[in-house]
Amino acid sequence: MFVALRLLLAGLLTWHCCAMGAEIVRYPPPEAAGDRRLDYPKKLLELALSKTKKDYQVVDAPVRMNQARQVLEIGRQVDRRRTDPFLRRT
Repeated sequence: MFVALRLLLAGLLTWHCCAMGAEIVRYPPPEAAGDRRLDYPKKLLELALSKTKKDYQVVDAPVRMNQARQVLEIGRQVDRRRTDPFLRRT
C-alpha cells in the first residue's frame, strides 16, 4: 500500500499542460500487461481530480522511471515554473 501511495503522489506531482486546456497527469504504467495492482490508486487519483474545478486527464507515462529519476524530474518542473513567468500559476 505504501508503494501505491508513493505512486499516487508521483502521479499527482508529474502533471503537464496540454494544448486542449486539460491538465495531463502522467501516471506510472503497470509493470506487466496484465498487472492490475495499480488500478485502485489510479482510479482514486481520477476520482480526486474529478472533484476539483479543473479539467484533468490521467494517462499512462510512456516509460517507467525509478524513484530517483521521478524526484529529479519533479525538481526540474518546479525550477522551470519558478524561472519562467509564463508557466507560473496564480
